[in-house]
Amino acid sequence: MADKNKKLEKRAQREQERAVKRRQRYTLIFAVIATPAILIAAVVLWQLYGPRETPLETLALAPGECSPPQSVTSYGRGDLPEGTQIPAYTDYPPLSGSHLNAPLANGILREPLNNSDLSRGVHSLEHGRVIVYYNNLSDAERVQLENLVGAERKVIVAPWTNLKDKVVLAAWTRWQRCNGINDQAVLTFINNNRDKGPEFVP
Repeated sequence: MADKNKKLEKRAQREQERAVKRRQRYTLIFAVIATPAILIAAVVLWQLYGPRETPLETLALAPGECSPPQSVTSYGRGDLPEGTQIPAYTDYPPLSGSHLNAPLANGILREPLNNSDLSRGVHSLEHGRVIVYYNNLSDAERVQLENLVGAERKVIVAPWTNLKDKVVLAAWTRWQRCNGINDQAVLTFINNNRDKGPEFVP
């Protein structure tokens, strides 16, 4: 009788051990299947409801205020012969990409830029130049800007009537918006981005 009871106890113990192993196996399988689904759901919820950074293009600026400088994706580079159709640039203003063969001259430009000039500007950025685009500045503001950076080396100051801001600072794949002239921001951007293009030209 005692032997029979021992056999029954051992059988019950084995069944219990098998049941524990089954639960562990099922738990592991569930974890393997469920974890990716949970991660995907978390990413989707974060994208839908997580905190959002205001796009630089739409960031409201007080008079004289500048946005933070921003880096953007490079769209490559390459010279285009004169007469070639100007590429449809993605950035505002264009900060990289294929461009006309002749760059803009350094210094102060007074005539508003056209599409060909913008393409030449990309070539200038490739050479490490900084372009200070402006629009809707008063005569006094324009003179202030020209006096501020007109003598800076490897800097171009140019009006562009399609500019939505008063001032946009541009370098190769880098830019910054300003609602007016902010001396410190302008000079800091120039000093931080001059000669940073992919092709060094003295």
